[in-house]
Amino acid sequence: MPIDRDAWNSLGGDLRRLSLYEEVGKVAPFALEDSRCLASMHPDTPEVGTIGDWVGSEAVLREAESWLSAHGCKKVRGPVEMCTWFPHGASLGPFEDAPFVTEPLDRADRWLGAGYSDVAHFVAAVAEHDAQIRTSTDRVARLSMTGWTVRQLALDPGEGRPSEASYREAIHLLHQIRSESYSKVPNFADVSESVIQEWYRPLRQKVDPRLVMIGRSPEGEPAGILFALPDADHSERGWFVVNTLGVRPKFRQAGLAAWLVAAAHQSARKSGYKAGVHLMPWEREHLPLKDGFHVIRKYAVLEKSLKSL
Repeated sequence: MPIDRDAWNSLGGDLRRLSLYEEVGKVAPFALEDSRCLASMHPDTPEVGTIGDWVGSEAVLREAESWLSAHGCKKVRGPVEMCTWFPHGASLGPFEDAPFVTEPLDRADRWLGAGYSDVAHFVAAVAEHDAQIRTSTDRVARLSMTGWTVRQLALDPGEGRPSEASYREAIHLLHQIRSESYSKVPNFADVSESVIQEWYRPLRQKVDPRLVMIGRSPEGEPAGILFALPDADHSERGWFVVNTLGVRPKFRQAGLAAWLVAAAHQSARKSGYKAGVHLMPWEREHLPLKDGFHVIRKYAVLEKSLKSL
């Protein structure tokens, strides 16, 4: 099957995302009748291909797998678009609650039926404000007394959203933290800051600056970030969704992450939000949760060997 950008786009493929992925590695959009998918290869993990944006029949999926195999991949992961900086993960349910903003919507059963097995897991858990604020009181007081600070993004009064400069600073820190934190993790694939800045640029229109917290060390050095978005499609629920929570490795163990969470929930409560959705790792059936968290959905990244192709 020939690679066909136009046919893939006509079936709903996003050309903006495709162009960004092409700045990172090799990408192949496939279209077959009313079906589409996107195969990709990151240069940091040449033997592990990825497939995402799978809509329709298994036939188009097999074409993408064959392309990856022909380019030297020994196995494939899905649903993943290029790497985990971008949309990834399939939902295992339950499905009682409506999807929230940026949530993975792929159903895992399709991938399992196509010969994939789950290899990584995470969950979405709703957290009430009081528990997150109360359990961090002592750590917040200790850090504050020693010169640590946590502040929300600066607001552009004319636009009613984060100022462009503060937003770019936040995305710079988000990229820096993830790159530093996962640099030695097997199969981690990094992406340039310029690509990440462009990926997050449209979200500036959706960000509530009261939900983005940046922590600084006593010396004023950026040390951690909590980046969250309002769940705008279902505003009646009053949720905000934590997209990223991270602390630079050299500043860990100080309690900053707990302060970032507490600060976000405190600001959210003052702003009228009822609860926050947090994405967290999940190890099979063992999931110790802190007080005040309620799991609403489970997800998996799935994998398949390509040796037989």
